[in-house]
Amino acid sequence: MTLPTAGVRDIVTSHEGRVAQTARQMAASGWPWNATTVAVPDVGMQVDSDGAKRLRPDPSLPPLVVNPWIVPVINGEVRLQKPPLPYWVTAVMFKLVGVNEWSARAVPAILWALLTLIVADLAAMLIHPRMAVWAAGIWISSYFAFDEFRKCMADPYLAFFSIAAVWAGVKGMQNDECRMMNEESTSRSSFCIHHSSFIILFYLFLALGFLSKGPAVFIPVLAGIASAWTLRRPRSRSFSLSPHLAGGLLFFLIALPWYLIVWHRVPNALLLWKYESLGGFGEKNEKPEPFWFYLPQVLLIALPWTFVWIAGLFAAVRNGWRRGSALIWQAVIVLVFSLITQKKNAYLLPATAAQTLLIVQGLRWWFAGARRLGKGRSTRRMAMGLATLFAIAIAVCFPLNAKFNDNQRSAKAVCADLVRSLMVRQVHVPINPATLPPDAAFYLPLDSTSGSPSPWNREIVVIDDRRNAVDESSRIFTSFFPGRTVVEVDRLSLKSSPLDFRWKVFEVTLK
Repeated sequence: MTLPTAGVRDIVTSHEGRVAQTARQMAASGWPWNATTVAVPDVGMQVDSDGAKRLRPDPSLPPLVVNPWIVPVINGEVRLQKPPLPYWVTAVMFKLVGVNEWSARAVPAILWALLTLIVADLAAMLIHPRMAVWAAGIWISSYFAFDEFRKCMADPYLAFFSIAAVWAGVKGMQNDECRMMNEESTSRSSFCIHHSSFIILFYLFLALGFLSKGPAVFIPVLAGIASAWTLRRPRSRSFSLSPHLAGGLLFFLIALPWYLIVWHRVPNALLLWKYESLGGFGEKNEKPEPFWFYLPQVLLIALPWTFVWIAGLFAAVRNGWRRGSALIWQAVIVLVFSLITQKKNAYLLPATAAQTLLIVQGLRWWFAGARRLGKGRSTRRMAMGLATLFAIAIAVCFPLNAKFNDNQRSAKAVCADLVRSLMVRQVHVPINPATLPPDAAFYLPLDSTSGSPSPWNREIVVIDDRRNAVDESSRIFTSFFPGRTVVEVDRLSLKSSPLDFRWKVFEVTLK
């Protein structure tokens, strides 16, 4: 299930397009140690019409000459809204495998597969050893996680490293208990790895999560560690400072150098990071959603196990706070992210491990009731049959939905048609990179999506028009070309772009 379906869906969202196109420009510059530097406009903080803050080109400042692996670049502009790890991983895949949708998403899909083992071990530690296999079955048969880990975005990386950090922290607690039991035992027959190794691994995952999406990693990790701490035995509440000091040093050595280099190199970078990290709690009002937005969404992301998840909620509450670690873990993540004005389902991806554990608790409650009625074996067979059926259905339906639904919204065919149309012209008309949506830029030649807008009197504009409201008379074109006069706008007649299609291409004559 992991790799065959990773590339069946086109790049159809701007979120994927920004990561893929930035990584594409990294890969095109060479490897980090011998990358070709590029000149990009220096940037200043600006406020868009929707209230969003961006680092935009400032013509009053001298241009920057940057290594795209250090200062990410997209369509001729600096891209610092997100940390670089997803860009780096995707760019390495592009260098090794080639630029395509599969190589952009292969690593997130592999991370999903690795999480099958991690979530199973979490179930064994936090619920019961026999529930590990059920956690694995629930994980691979849950559509939300399967779908989101096949997207080239920062969220799958954040989810993996945050869940892996919680696993390493819980493992460190468990092995600390194992060590103390060995010290009290005369036989000392059990084997356990020293807890310091897992504590250091915890900080490693935390640092990689920080390089994936910044301070957002602390929310799911702290929620998971705090909820798991309630399961420790009173006698094992010991604390060793040395592994935390070593792990903290490792965290700073991995997580901070890139931030320090970019802060020194790019003006206003610190202001942007502050806005991106903390602006969601008040200042950042891009596409705001109400506080309760996630309440119905958690029912949807639990599909097809929603009813068992609800049973797991009741089972967790009934068993008391010492058995409610998964409930606390998921509830804290949902609550904190509900305080952020900008909300997306992908932000809940780090909560999917806790959600899986809650579903496992619901299954365990179901099994216990069936066992009392003498139907334990048949009930377990039914549950395994459902998990298998759901996993097969997801593996089959995902590529079909990608082909007949998602790919119908893709810019891939329009961009190919546009390139063919421009090639037959005797006069070169450039594509304006500043107005190019990133999911369309991924399907255009790289030389047409980089550099500054042309000073020529004619340019091509590609518009992602989801509401089908833009036409030749729309005032949007004047905002694309500040300081210049729009003389004429013509819609290009492309076979792949009918009148009511999402993607529209215009040729603009300027003065």
